[in-house]
Amino acid sequence: MSFLVPKKPQILYAPMLSSFGGGSARGFNPGGGIGGIPINQTYNATNTEGRTGTIQSVQAAGTYTIQVVGAQPPQQTYQTPGYQGGSPAHLSGTFTFDQEVTLQLLVGQKPARQNFNGGGGGSFVAVGSSYATALPLIVAGGGGSMRCGNCGGQFGSLGGSFSDLDASFPTSIGQSNGKNSTYANGGTNGNGGADGQSAEGQAGAGFYTDASPGGSTDIEALSFRNGGVGGLYDSTGAGEGGFGGGGGGGWGGSGAGGGYNGGGAGSNCTANAAGGGGSFITSSYSSVLNHSSLYTALRQVGGHNGFIIISGGT
Repeated sequence: MSFLVPKKPQILYAPMLSSFGGGSARGFNPGGGIGGIPINQTYNATNTEGRTGTIQSVQAAGTYTIQVVGAQPPQQTYQTPGYQGGSPAHLSGTFTFDQEVTLQLLVGQKPARQNFNGGGGGSFVAVGSSYATALPLIVAGGGGSMRCGNCGGQFGSLGGSFSDLDASFPTSIGQSNGKNSTYANGGTNGNGGADGQSAEGQAGAGFYTDASPGGSTDIEALSFRNGGVGGLYDSTGAGEGGFGGGGGGGWGGSGAGGGYNGGGAGSNCTANAAGGGGSFITSSYSSVLNHSSLYTALRQVGGHNGFIIISGGT
């Protein structure tokens, strides 16, 4: 099976129903089965980068293939050497909606490149009339960031590996946990990752709960249900995380990736690699997991935003 890759970022907002070929919404027909709503659309991030964005919505009925890719954070700039952020997850699934539903779409963003920028946002598709009460359908975690400069050693005094930075992904229906750093654990069961240390990197947020609190200068990343705004170290350096629950970077720290489960926070010169976010695919809606992997096609020093592709409706 081949997968589409957007050639360049562009801002796309959720289309009105009339843009799907001019048809009206059609739900479940007891006498004649499903009347589909055709969709063939790539949804890109609503901002080029940063911790804030817009959750889009679209009506759906019928059978669809949905691809989700999270965001890769950029390389930090404070010192050399610098290291590219972790790779996000890439999931593809097939789903059938017997009645018309509303899909809530959050496309993960990379944070602005800074001294100690944070993690990438996850990309989310959920079902419900409001994102605040929606249920998860398919989610791709974002990558974690890595402290530049080899303070305490390449990965810090507690060690680690580059694989800690990468998002996780399930190989069957269900979830994958947020990645641990060598300092803090990633989240499970739709929750944010662990933090607990002021100013030295933040955890990523999950689907249901925000990232764990850090210190007084930290603004924690918000869960999908709370709007998905990325974290921020609100002091010297102002390291932000990407929209989609990416953890802020701190002063000397590294922020974790957002996702269905948030990644574990980095710690300055101790755990230089923050954890990538976790991913998810539901068992509802006759779902089939077609593909799950890391997404490396757009990997670069400056990072990249995520995207969502929806096709079908018959």
